[in-house]
Amino acid sequence: MDNEQNDIYLLIARCLSGEATDMERQALHEAMRNDDQLQQQYELMQRMWGAKGLTDTTAQQTEQKLGKIFQQAVIEDVIEKSARRKAFTRKINLAVAAVFILTVCGTWFFQQPKLQKNQTAAVQMLKTENGSRSRNVLPDGSVVWLNGGSTLRILPKFNQSSREVAIEGEGYFEVVKSKKPFIVHVRDLKLTVLGTAFNVKFFPSDKTIETTLITGSLKVTRTGQKEVVLKPKEKIVLDEEPVAAKAKPALEQYVQSLEMNHPSEIVETAWIFNKLEFRGDNFETLASKMERWYNVEITFQDERLKKMSFNGSFQDETIEQALQALQIVAPFTYKIEDNEILIGSPK
Repeated sequence: MDNEQNDIYLLIARCLSGEATDMERQALHEAMRNDDQLQQQYELMQRMWGAKGLTDTTAQQTEQKLGKIFQQAVIEDVIEKSARRKAFTRKINLAVAAVFILTVCGTWFFQQPKLQKNQTAAVQMLKTENGSRSRNVLPDGSVVWLNGGSTLRILPKFNQSSREVAIEGEGYFEVVKSKKPFIVHVRDLKLTVLGTAFNVKFFPSDKTIETTLITGSLKVTRTGQKEVVLKPKEKIVLDEEPVAAKAKPALEQYVQSLEMNHPSEIVETAWIFNKLEFRGDNFETLASKMERWYNVEITFQDERLKKMSFNGSFQDETIEQALQALQIVAPFTYKIEDNEILIGSPK
C-alpha cells in the first residue's frame, strides 16, 4: 500500500470512532468533496461500522472481524443499517481500524513521513518532502501537520518535565492540554503553550517568521525583547534576524489582528485543506511557495518579473494550470522541463 494513502485512512478511522478533531473532520470532508469514489467508500464504511455489534476484543480478532464484514459487504453489495459503534481503545482505533481501512482503494495528498532518530543526540525527526503534506501524532497525543519541505525535531526528554520541539518550515499544531508546557523553537523564538492550536512558518528562504493563533493562548519569547501573549485570531510577523539589541522594542508592536472564520478560509492555515492561498505575494515569493507545493524548481530569466504581484488560490490545479491562471493577470512566458520551470518575459 502506497504510503501517501495512509493518513487518509487514519483520518477515516478517527472520524468513524468519534475521536477526530474539528480540523481532522474538515480535512476529511475536503478530501471527499473532491473525490466521489472516496465519498462512496466512506459512506460504505460508515454504515458498516458497528453493524455487526463488535465489542472490545484483541487486535487480531477485531481485524479479522472487520475484514470479514468488509469483504461480505463488497461481494454482496448489501449494507446493514448502522448501529453506533461501541468504544474501541485508542490503540485499536489507530492501529486495527487503520489496517481494516487499508483494504480500501483511495488517494490522498498526504505523504506519511519517516521518523528518523539521531542516536548521538537522541532527537527524533519528522520530515516532509516538497509536494506533500503530512499529519503526525506526537508522543503526548498532540497533532502536528507539516507542509512540504518542513522538518520537525522532537527534542530529548520530550513529555517528561516539558514537551519541546524545533521546527524549520511550516507546521500547524493542535496541542493537547497538560501541566507540562509545550514549547516550539523556531529560529531564535520560543513559543510556549499549554493547550492550543496555531500555525508557525519559517523556511530558510523566508525573510520573516510568522505565527498565527487559532485557539487558546501562546506566549512568544525572544532574547532582548519583551515577550507577548497572543490571543485567538492574532498573528505576529517578525524579521528573521532580530533587531539591534539596543532598540529592544516590545514584540507586541508586531502583532496583527485577523478576521478569521474557519481555518480553511484564511491564508495562513488553508494549506492544511490542500489549498495554496496567496494575497499580494510578489512572483518571487509565490514561486517559492509553488516550488514546495508542486515539488518543482522555478528560475526567473528576467529579474523584473519577480516584482509582479498576485492574489488567488490553487487547489486541484496542476503546475501548468496554475501558471496558465497566473498568465491571465500578468504577462510572462514559461517553459516546463521535467520538474524545472523557466519563467521569462513575454515575446
